[in-house]
Amino acid sequence: MRNGIGIFAAIFAGLPALCAGSWLDNAKSEFVGIQALPNAKPFAKPDDPIFSIPREKFFPFIDEYGQFKHRDWTGKTHSDADLQAQKAREAEFNASLGEIADYDKFGGYKNDSLKAAATGRFTLDKIGGKWTFRDPDGYPFWSWGIDCVGADGAGATALTGREKYFEKIDPAYVSKTRLYDVKKGKHTQAEAVNFSRRNFAKKYGERTFEQKAEFTGNRLRAWGINSAGAWSDEKLARDAQIPFTIFVGSARCEYLAPDNPKLKLDLYWTKFPDYLHPDFKKNTIKSVLGKSELINSPYCIGVFVDNELPWQSKAGLIGRALLSCPASQPSKIEFSKLLEKKYGTIAALNSAWKSDYKDWADFLQTRDFDTQTPAAQEDFGAIEKVLTEAYFDACRAAVKAAHPDALYLGCRFGFNWLNPIVVNAAFEKCDAVTFNIYKPSPLEFKKLVPENVADKPILIGEFHFGAADVGNFWCGLQPRETSAERTRAMVKYLEDAAKSPAIIGAHWFNYYDQYTTGRFDGENGAIGFADICDTPKYDMAKASHDFAKKMYRMRFE
Repeated sequence: MRNGIGIFAAIFAGLPALCAGSWLDNAKSEFVGIQALPNAKPFAKPDDPIFSIPREKFFPFIDEYGQFKHRDWTGKTHSDADLQAQKAREAEFNASLGEIADYDKFGGYKNDSLKAAATGRFTLDKIGGKWTFRDPDGYPFWSWGIDCVGADGAGATALTGREKYFEKIDPAYVSKTRLYDVKKGKHTQAEAVNFSRRNFAKKYGERTFEQKAEFTGNRLRAWGINSAGAWSDEKLARDAQIPFTIFVGSARCEYLAPDNPKLKLDLYWTKFPDYLHPDFKKNTIKSVLGKSELINSPYCIGVFVDNELPWQSKAGLIGRALLSCPASQPSKIEFSKLLEKKYGTIAALNSAWKSDYKDWADFLQTRDFDTQTPAAQEDFGAIEKVLTEAYFDACRAAVKAAHPDALYLGCRFGFNWLNPIVVNAAFEKCDAVTFNIYKPSPLEFKKLVPENVADKPILIGEFHFGAADVGNFWCGLQPRETSAERTRAMVKYLEDAAKSPAIIGAHWFNYYDQYTTGRFDGENGAIGFADICDTPKYDMAKASHDFAKKMYRMRFE
């Protein structure tokens, strides 16, 4: 998931006078590892009572269940008795929903008039001009899913150096973990506490993996969710008999290394790999083959390779960046070959680029030259096309090596860092193209797709809406003031997606709320279908079930 980090430290203009010794006096140092602070919009308002709490009473601000102490909301857990009450309430709630008559055992559309031959795997097809998955039994399948479905709840939140945040820590749920520092681009070791696992155990008792799989499968089916999206526990989903996607990263053999500040690339999650490195394809195949057993499951919908890569928002920027890479850079070497084939002589290149290279060796060695002539722009696009197609070819080959009929679902494009070169390549090479669309409507994908691309289905890999009326400081990439507004926005998004002929599914990010104190990178949103105490967002669950009851008729009738 991609974030606009600037929104997380939003400070209110015109705040009332703060009490002496306010926790807000030195907020950046007080709230280490938390992206959205307690004064972030729209969580807090200028007259919010939390601003009048002195520092010595604000800390610790997290209770024994991992929740924000200084606010109450519907569904908040106050005691172990509340956990048991929610356990009973959910059992009654789920039973009241009833089965979805349209669903077959995979969650496909149980309509014999639209059924095709069973293949034993998920495939792609068109019905009446509308793209669709077909499930292993041959029924149409529209993928309504949730990301990050797992047996470990919401995971853990960092404890090291932040002990003052927490009212009470159960040492049984403290462990060493690797935390990723986005700014530094590296992992660090830290102690972390898993409140989510603790709360689940207090609610249900310590349960085996098999019991958790059964529980998760029954819950998702009750809510009408027929897919486990990216970063889900794939073994848990398989054992729960919930169709699932596989997420795997491509190989990281070597990165592009431009040293001219003017030619640096726009990066976030990762540096830009050199996809023309001779080991890239081989190592990517090895990476994907590590999940062959799961890919061969009939419940495997398809495979994502990577997530929100920094492809750049303007075509040609990657090629331009190669100018300041070292002579040993594989993509720069390939660029030299491409240019020599096109121009023949270095003099012809110099004429087109207004450069003064001595020879082709000098082209490789030079790192301080930049040019933006029309001919150079065309050449930058040409090498970017070569590099991009090499990436998609390698990833496709890796997925097909695991199983020749496995579906390659693309690299999960973020809304930024896209240009026609990479999008065209994806539509040419992928079985389906995945976009993460954090907008009011999934139809925003149309802004990202050039004309005349190959006819391929679209999967929405991530979307969500967050609510400001609970205990998380960040309210998502699509914030809403209330939980009711969040639920209405979700339903509208799903209906738009189900009616679109190109869209074959949409996956909500994510299963559980994130911790108020942040996940591995500090992201701390109220964006789950359940909170960290495993309490469902009942309005969302009911709306999801109601959507699922009409989903297929909405699409095909």
